[in-house]
Amino acid sequence: MAKITTKGYSIDGQHKFFEVHYTQKNGFTLKDFPLDVWKLGTEHSHPPHFGSENELYTGVFHALLAYHEKRKTQKKVIRVELKLGVHYLSNRTGRGSYEGNKAGIDYAFRAKVSELSFPTYGIELDYMICFLVEDNGAKLFRANENGTVGSKLNVTPEREIIIDYTPERELFMQTAMGSIGKLAEMLISFFNKEDSELTQLIDSKGATLFLNENTNPPPQ
Repeated sequence: MAKITTKGYSIDGQHKFFEVHYTQKNGFTLKDFPLDVWKLGTEHSHPPHFGSENELYTGVFHALLAYHEKRKTQKKVIRVELKLGVHYLSNRTGRGSYEGNKAGIDYAFRAKVSELSFPTYGIELDYMICFLVEDNGAKLFRANENGTVGSKLNVTPEREIIIDYTPERELFMQTAMGSIGKLAEMLISFFNKEDSELTQLIDSKGATLFLNENTNPPPQ
């Protein structure tokens, strides 16, 4: 990789210099140029390669221009993914039969439930720390652990459950995930037995392991 020259650019108020390199295979590139500038500025996951120096400089100019514009609106958020089985979302009409939508369920929440194969009583919860930017509409990008911008997410933010980030809200999501994880571990421990032992345990006290005074078994 041959070094051609050095170029300076202003990024987030700091002036930095980068080496311009050239190879026959990859063309012209900027060594160690911040990856999040490319991701936010061009919405591509990897740095582009250019066929000439002028194309490189033009590409960097437009990437930085878009990057700084998006940074003005960038904010840290939590994207929540909640998916529930049809039992929790639709009106029960008979044994294993449901129709319509229960009143009061938000559109963004309902949009998560589209898979016909999802279990009737299934629960799926996940979350992701992201950056939300405004650029001809809202767009979501992953937030890397080091605070830099990750790859763009192919989602429509208006149809997502998105809340502004705070450490307390992230802790809430971690706690919720932990509670579901403990239930999953308990179910694994309970059902990971020989058939004879499992049926004996269910017949003797199975239901009492999962019910409390405020819980009723769901209708079939």
